[in-house]
Amino acid sequence: MDVLFDITVILLFGLFTCNLIKRFKLPNVIGYLLAGIIIGPFLIKFLDFSDLEKLDILSMIALGIVSFLIGAELRINNIKKIGSKPFIMSIVISLTTFIIVSSGLFIISNSLVLSLILGSIASATAPPTIMMIFKQYHAKGKLTNHILGIMAIDDITSIILFGFSLMIAKNINNEIITFNQWLDPLKEILLSLLVGISSGIVLGIISKYFAKGSDNLIVALLFIFIPIIICDYIDLSPFLTFIIMGFTFVNLFKVRLVNKISDTIDYFSVPILLIFFVISGANIDFKLIPLTGLITLAYILFRTIGKIIGAYLGGSLVKSDLKIKKNLGCCLLSQTGVAIGLATTTLLVLPKEGEIIVAIIIVSSFVFDIISPFILKNRLKFFNEIK
Repeated sequence: MDVLFDITVILLFGLFTCNLIKRFKLPNVIGYLLAGIIIGPFLIKFLDFSDLEKLDILSMIALGIVSFLIGAELRINNIKKIGSKPFIMSIVISLTTFIIVSSGLFIISNSLVLSLILGSIASATAPPTIMMIFKQYHAKGKLTNHILGIMAIDDITSIILFGFSLMIAKNINNEIITFNQWLDPLKEILLSLLVGISSGIVLGIISKYFAKGSDNLIVALLFIFIPIIICDYIDLSPFLTFIIMGFTFVNLFKVRLVNKISDTIDYFSVPILLIFFVISGANIDFKLIPLTGLITLAYILFRTIGKIIGAYLGGSLVKSDLKIKKNLGCCLLSQTGVAIGLATTTLLVLPKEGEIIVAIIIVSSFVFDIISPFILKNRLKFFNEIK
C-alpha cells in the first residue's frame, strides 16, 4: 500500500503543479519537477529516500518508453531525407563538449580524473525532457528531426567516452586494468544491439497475431517490461536498447501495425513520464550546492559552450543551414537520465571522486532541466515547428 500511496501523491501533486504552470504558459515538465522538489525529502517530506528507491523501476520504465518512441521516429525513409548529417553532427557535438568540459575543469580543479569523467558525462543528452516538449507542443519540422537523430546517437558516444575515461581514471589511481575492461563499453553497445534488434523483431511478429483491440496494451506493456528485465539482469543501458528496438520495429513492419503499437505506448506514457519527472525533482539535494559550488558552475558553463560550439562546427562540416547551426546546440542541454546513471556508476568504481561527481551532475541536471524546456520551446517556436 505504501507504493500505491506514493504514486497517488505523485500524480496528485504533479497534476496540480502542471495545471498551475500552464497558467504561465510554461512547459509541463517544469511543473512536474517543482512537484517533486516540494514533496521530496528536502522540503515537506511526503516522499523519503526509501520511497524514491522503491519507485526506481518506474523511472526505468519511463526511460524505456521515451527511448522506444525516439527509435520509432527514426524511419529509414526520413533518415535518407536528412542524410548522414545528424550522425556526423552528433559525433562532433559529443567530442567538442567532451574536450571543452574536460579541459576547462582540469584548469579549475587540477584533477584529471574528475575532468575526464565529467567531460564524458557532459556529452550525453537526456531524451525525456525533450520528448515531453515535443509531445506537449506537437513539434514537427527540420530542427525537430535533427534533434531526434542526434539524441539517438550522442548517448552512444557518451557511453563509449565514459567507459574509456573510467578506465583511464582507474589507471591514474594505480589500479590494474585488464584488456576485457577496456572492451566493456563496446560489449555493452553490442549487447544492446542484440537485445534491441531481437526485441523489435519479436514485438513485430507477436503484434501481427495478438495485437488486436484491447490486447494492444497488453502486448505493448510486455515489450516494455521484458527488455527492462533483460537489461537489468545483464547490466545494459535501457536507453540504447529501446532506441534500437523501436528503430528495428518501425522499419521492418507495416506502417499500420507500427502506428497501432506506437500510439498505444504513447497514450499510456503520460502518467509514467509525470512520475519520472516528479521523482527526478524529489531527488534534488540542495545541500549539495555549496559543496560543489565553483566546479558545478564551471561545468554548466563549459557544457553549454561545448554543445553550442559543437553544433556550429558539426553543422559547418556537413554544410547545414545557418539557422540550424546557430540554434541546435542550445536545444540539447537537457541532462537528467543517462548522465545521472553514468555518474552513479562512478560511485562503485571511484568512491572518492564518485561522491563529488554525483553531486555536480545532480545539481547541474536540476539547472539544465529548468532552463532547457524554456530554450527548446523558444527555438521550436522560432522555427515555426510547434502549435
